[in-house]
Amino acid sequence: MRCSKEKSATSKFNGAKYFSLVLLLGYLSAGLVPQVSHLPKVFRSTLMSASVANPSASISPLYSWASACGYTGINNSPSCNSVILSDINYARKLEGISPMYLPSNYLSLPVSDQILVVFNLERIGRGIAPIAGLTTTYNQVAAQAAQQSTDPTISAGVVYGSVWATGEVNVLAADYDWMYFDGWNYATNSSFNYDCTSPSSPNCWAHRDVILGNYQQNSTDTIMAGAADAANGANWPNSMTAIIVDSPQPATPGQYTYLWS
Repeated sequence: MRCSKEKSATSKFNGAKYFSLVLLLGYLSAGLVPQVSHLPKVFRSTLMSASVANPSASISPLYSWASACGYTGINNSPSCNSVILSDINYARKLEGISPMYLPSNYLSLPVSDQILVVFNLERIGRGIAPIAGLTTTYNQVAAQAAQQSTDPTISAGVVYGSVWATGEVNVLAADYDWMYFDGWNYATNSSFNYDCTSPSSPNCWAHRDVILGNYQQNSTDTIMAGAADAANGANWPNSMTAIIVDSPQPATPGQYTYLWS
């Protein structure tokens, strides 16, 4: 099915804590041995757009990722991305969302830019304002967190949300698990989220809430982000991080490393 993974999410809004746990579903049947997970502290977002509903349950993929993507390491091949994108579009169809179409240069983009592209395609598909772009400052915050295998954090008083993933084969795989596999799984009567303890738990879908969050405190504010990856974070492989920030002031053109247009 998929390679071992563990993720957490952070949103500095209401301070409700929950933990994430390495996904066990499907590993035995796929012949994979999951990594042992530690349980990082994370925080749940309360700023998700009220017009966007979460799925009623986690959506299991239709296809075998292992056969197309392998068992370990990053795989950004067209065949691997195509299989996972098919599962993303299957999950989007169940939500009544139009398919995701990647830009023609997607495979040539660095991981950080791919993260922004996918996040914005998820947001735009649901009528949520896109992130303006990646900035040097927040990319550095994300890069430090990726090396440390933890959620990016910044100073108090700033409205932001952040996510971290490890062991994912590529950005689309991380997006699938953050967006479509973060709730209750009725097939296993459990959840990928350690603190998603029941179908009605308020702690389900925290990663999705971060990605789709409404961060603007004022209509003139700018939503900007940072993203990064590290092949070997602290004790965890293929570490990916992102931080989404509300800023009263837009970044200058020279401060953006990738500008959404």
